[in-house]
Amino acid sequence: LRYRHRALGIIAFYIPILVVPWVLTCILAYHPVGLPSYIQTEFTESNISTQQRIINALAVLNSFASIVTIPLISALIAQAAVVYTQRRRKNQTVSVSQVFALADRGWSNINILCEAWPPWRSNRTANADQSRRSGPGSGFLWLAALFLLICGIQQPIREGFVSIGQVLVMTTEDNPVGSQNGPFRGGRYTLLGVDPEPDDMSTIPEGVVVQQLENSLASLSFSEVPTNLWPDLQDAAPFELRDVPQLKQLGPWAQPGLGFFVATFPNGTTTGILRHRAMRFNSTVRCTEIEQSSFPVTCTGGNPFTSGFTSSGQFGANICVPGQRGKFPWQLSRNRQDTVEDIFVDV
Repeated sequence: LRYRHRALGIIAFYIPILVVPWVLTCILAYHPVGLPSYIQTEFTESNISTQQRIINALAVLNSFASIVTIPLISALIAQAAVVYTQRRRKNQTVSVSQVFALADRGWSNINILCEAWPPWRSNRTANADQSRRSGPGSGFLWLAALFLLICGIQQPIREGFVSIGQVLVMTTEDNPVGSQNGPFRGGRYTLLGVDPEPDDMSTIPEGVVVQQLENSLASLSFSEVPTNLWPDLQDAAPFELRDVPQLKQLGPWAQPGLGFFVATFPNGTTTGILRHRAMRFNSTVRCTEIEQSSFPVTCTGGNPFTSGFTSSGQFGANICVPGQRGKFPWQLSRNRQDTVEDIFVDV
């Protein structure tokens, strides 16, 4: 009973030292201790100091665990060796050399392990009913050595695979809404742009949009990179032309395989650690050649868009866009929305 109390005491002392650092490390890998996220959370000075104290405590616990692991595990194995050497079955045999090897804690003695090598070495005696090892090796000795090795390398493995990095977080002083700087807080921030709501966009007259679009198309250069054109970073190859002068002259059209979208903020705008999700607009075009007889005789819809022109009597085109011209096509929501429209061009 005395040996069991000692073993239980060692286990009760060692398990928290081993488990608590791993649990806290796993928690910190996903979110701060006591907080929901590294991103959508405003940190106070108290929160930051608490996380720093936890990281420091983890370093101390891991260092302490690496020091006491071998002695504590070896002490537990010694308790188990006492039980192993006792005869509990009639066919159980342990030689004197094996008992001395276990008594000398041979699982941590390189000389005894070398003498007992290889683990499968055995010697049959003249008695056909029994077999024993001629050397100090035993199954318990090698299992104990393997277990001690696993326990000994867990801390180096942790140091090799678990790294500590810095994460930019938002504090209460970084949020323009929650800042405590009073009326002077506005001086710390720069207005990057306006992200309009769908309800605001629905009130813009059609003529204003059409006029601005006409002006932009009239002044657009083939080599110009539009200010509000963003590359789709989900593509395999990012949009980087600044290091290739020949391609830079062609603008974004030099890489037609890349995806782009437009937003109200200029390309490259960043809010740093403050997270803001602005709306984006992207479109795709699929061209299908149809028979001229399939061109609509009458453009359908409440207020369709129709147009046509002839150049020098040789080239002409008629355009038909069925639907309701001037009608706001989107719902009043910031959720993703998809719309499809057909454009018929008779050239």
